[in-house]
Amino acid sequence: MRLTPVRLESLSPASAVVSIARDWSLFQRVKEAGGLRQEGCNMQFFFASGEVAAPWVSEHPDFIVLPVEEAFEGLRAIALQQMALVARA
Repeated sequence: MRLTPVRLESLSPASAVVSIARDWSLFQRVKEAGGLRQEGCNMQFFFASGEVAAPWVSEHPDFIVLPVEEAFEGLRAIALQQMALVARA
């Protein structure tokens, strides 16, 4: 995988998916506890495909898997929103 700050440049295998929290409140609780990287990022696992990820997902109901590019775009948008809020403060 090759990422830039603005896009996913390459991914192998192309079918790769990544786990993310199903509910934003999980991120919020972890952030408030001071462990976003430890608890949030450490639960972001990469799998070769959705089929490969299925057993893990069935054991972790608070998480979903998304195509890597979709997850990157969504999490990038959240990061940009947070940076804008900090800049205004």
